[in-house]
Amino acid sequence: MIGECASRGVRAPRVHALRRVDVGSERRSISVMEKLPGERLCDVNPDQFDVRRVLGEVGAWLTELHSIPVQGFGYLDGYGVGKRASMDDWLAGLTTEAHAFEEAGRSVGLEVATIRGWLSEIVDSFRAAPPRVSLIHNDLLANHVLVHDGHLSGIIDFGEVAAEPAASDFAKWDFSEGERFPVEWIRAGYGDPSLFEAPNDRTYRALWLANGLWRLRWYYETGFQPGVEAGRDRLLSNRGGSPVGMVTDGPVGAAQREVVVGKPPRRRPARRNPTAFGDEADIVLRGSSARPSEPSPASRGDARGDRGGRAGRPARPAPPPRRGSRRRPRGRGPSTA
Repeated sequence: MIGECASRGVRAPRVHALRRVDVGSERRSISVMEKLPGERLCDVNPDQFDVRRVLGEVGAWLTELHSIPVQGFGYLDGYGVGKRASMDDWLAGLTTEAHAFEEAGRSVGLEVATIRGWLSEIVDSFRAAPPRVSLIHNDLLANHVLVHDGHLSGIIDFGEVAAEPAASDFAKWDFSEGERFPVEWIRAGYGDPSLFEAPNDRTYRALWLANGLWRLRWYYETGFQPGVEAGRDRLLSNRGGSPVGMVTDGPVGAAQREVVVGKPPRRRPARRNPTAFGDEADIVLRGSSARPSEPSPASRGDARGDRGGRAGRPARPAPPPRRGSRRRPRGRGPSTA
């Protein structure tokens, strides 16, 4: 994938050396990459540079990345092909794992009917308006955007790349970073405005919801309660994932407007130390003091089984592999491996 980017002039990590070593019973890869200048967007003072310009440059970069054709769907295998045959495979996995999303939702007082309504909306939207699938970064967050001298100097962390809907990168950013760094500024620099216009606007909302549900589930399964609560609040926000900030009509929209939340059930014990998330714990879900990165929606496969395919998206605390994914979770978005 990195070689494909280089051949097309798309800025991507430059690998100088790659070795595979045995660590106990596991086979690991060690790579040496070129260091880029700049600081992470999440660490710089937005008053010291033109944030809108930088995000516009991120949009222009996404235009180039999304122009790379792909085969299959979800996380890529060693040949750069998505591990799932089609989006239908991902949708089937999403519905069969509804119980996992419902359990995560109940832990913070969300009604089962609300979760099921969101899942139905996701499936119906994808089938009514199948989105354009391309190579996506799948973990586009402020901590992976480097800024130098007031301009974008690079995008890092390509460990979650996948063959998924192009709008997934925008939906993930919108859900996780949109309150601080407007996704509209990234869209302004993107070369295909139709991605956010009818009927694709419906698909965009579905990707936003999928990302939120995966995030909710990921934080729940890793025992990171602040992340679960922040994910719930974002899902119930009036923005509702729509590119124009509107809540949809119907029972799902009504549930959001009324913020249908019941009494949270007794919280189960955390499965791991929620502070062991590394230096990424300070970013993303606004309103939460820390949070691990998550896997994306489509790329997540079953909760812990095959490494192919998560649908929606959290990804990596000193964390367990994302739900059914190959490596530490990072930013949830829709991904299917």
